[in-house]
Amino acid sequence: MFAPFSRIWIACAVVMAIGASPSRAQNAPDPLAAVDAEISAAEDSLRAGELEIAESRYRSALAAGWMLMGALDAADGRLADARDAFLRASTSAFDARSALQSLALIHLRMGDAASAVTLLTRLSGMSPGDVQNRTDKSTRRSRSWKKQHSGGQTIRRSNTRSRRATCE
Repeated sequence: MFAPFSRIWIACAVVMAIGASPSRAQNAPDPLAAVDAEISAAEDSLRAGELEIAESRYRSALAAGWMLMGALDAADGRLADARDAFLRASTSAFDARSALQSLALIHLRMGDAASAVTLLTRLSGMSPGDVQNRTDKSTRRSRSWKKQHSGGQTIRRSNTRSRRATCE
């Protein structure tokens, strides 16, 4: 039951040890800053007696930890572990957009375009004004359609122009 949490803390300890190295640049961003900030805010809310806010902030800290784990796993090429971490991050906090976007990218790297499109569709429904998600989704759908309908070959623009000429 506590294995996932211990993985997070082990990863945090490794990242902290690497960050404490004297050869590391002083101005490099701290990968644990988001986790630390959320935990600090949660503890402040807890001390103030704001239990619901504290719970929400602890969930955000948990999601930030899972996002860090997913990023580390993805960087190491452990895509299945990264997928699981981003999935857990997406269910840990109320705002799951970045976790779902990362999960979609992992699905693409694993060759599962259908799952990526499903997630991106869900994302664009969550925030219809988010042009980047809509653009990503339409680009992926277009590429998927072209691949399915071209027999794996790239469709050239000149073919499209000549077809239009014959249809008019």
